[in-house]
Amino acid sequence: MTEWKMTVVVENSYHSVENNPIGIFEVPLAMVNGLIDASDTVFFIFIVGGVFQIINSTGTIEAVAARVGKTFMNQGIVIIPIFLTLFSIGGFTIGMSAEVMAFVPIGIAIARSLGYDALTGTAMVTLGAAVGFTAGLLNPFNVGIAQAIAEVPMFSGMWLRGIILRFY
Repeated sequence: MTEWKMTVVVENSYHSVENNPIGIFEVPLAMVNGLIDASDTVFFIFIVGGVFQIINSTGTIEAVAARVGKTFMNQGIVIIPIFLTLFSIGGFTIGMSAEVMAFVPIGIAIARSLGYDALTGTAMVTLGAAVGFTAGLLNPFNVGIAQAIAEVPMFSGMWLRGIILRFY
C-alpha cells in the first residue's frame, strides 16, 4: 500500500506584508462583506429555521416531546446521557457541530416535557456534539484534513482520542 503524502508548507515562503487597517466608516461595509462571505451559513440557518417553523406549526415537535416525556416520566434523567451520547457520535463521526442548531428546539421541547429547563435541552444537544467534535475519532474535518496537512498517517492516534472522549 502506498502512503499518500502532500507537502503543504513551502520552505522559506513566509514573508511579512504591509499593514492595511480600515477606517471607522469602512466598518459597516466590512460587516456586509462578512455576511456575503458567510452567506452559505446564513442561508443554512434560514432554511433550518424555516423547516422547523413548518414542523412546529404541525405540532410534530410537541407530539414527539410529549411521547418521550410520557415514556420516560419517572426516569427522565436517562434522556440526558442518551442525547449526549447520540450527538457525541454525530460529532466524532461526521463532524456535526453547527448542524446541531437544527436539533436544539427538539432538545428543548423534550427537556421541558420532562420537567427540565431550556438550558438543559440546549446542552443535551450542543454539549454532546461539541464533545464528540473535540475528540474527533473519525471526524473528516478537524482530524482528517489536519493530519493530511501535518503529514502524519491518516487518523493516527485514534486510541488516544478515544480515551479523551471517554473521560469527557
